[in-house]
Amino acid sequence: MSDLPHGELIVHLFNDLNTTANHALPNDNVPLREETVPIHNIRIEISSRYKVSRVTLQPEGKELLPARTPDGISVIVPQLNVHTLVVVELSSESDSKER
Repeated sequence: MSDLPHGELIVHLFNDLNTTANHALPNDNVPLREETVPIHNIRIEISSRYKVSRVTLQPEGKELLPARTPDGISVIVPQLNVHTLVVVELSSESDSKER
């Protein structure tokens, strides 16, 4: 029996880059978002204490390929427009021994 978590880790990424030049602030009006400025190549690092079976972007359903690092694994989110979830599926220790 392991004390390591299994199930999922979820990382919420939110791009709140303000391109409105501070017009339509909430105390004056409804905030506007006339454009988004994407953020590229965001690296997420996951400690080696987690047994990762799969990493996906949601709701896109795109699988991210993990790369081994000295401290665990990392994945790159290629582009963030406004919001996405990085869902890290974890396996139990017994699951990882069976693979």
